[in-house]
Amino acid sequence: MKVLTIKQPWAGLIISGHKGIENRSWSPGKRLNIDDELLIHSSVAIDKDAFELDHVWEIVEDDKSGLYTALGRIIGKVIYKGCVSSELDPRVQKYDPQQLWYYGDKGWLLSNPVEADEPKTEIKGRLGVWNYQGVGNGS
Repeated sequence: MKVLTIKQPWAGLIISGHKGIENRSWSPGKRLNIDDELLIHSSVAIDKDAFELDHVWEIVEDDKSGLYTALGRIIGKVIYKGCVSSELDPRVQKYDPQQLWYYGDKGWLLSNPVEADEPKTEIKGRLGVWNYQGVGNGS
């Protein structure tokens, strides 16, 4: 199954349903098709600056599930719905209604987040979209 590695807390925010757009400098091109399932792997690296953003901290500060601090694991899956390259694209409003998450070159539209029942541990992430041949689909 296709996987995307994302730093925390961004990976957790996607799987918890708070963040429907993932910012990248590149489009997935032919690596992903609309409506493909995509596993979300939390990187072992953390975006420490993200935890200082008020709108992020308000969500993650009281988390007791560990979703926002899980590292090096497949923590869930989403459905890939396309890629935008402008905040003027009308789809941005659907996936980022409060305009908190989309900035940069490309915005991957993600829907239907499902948290993994038991996150797979000790999985090394990779750059780009990669394949995971493990058991099941991470959920």
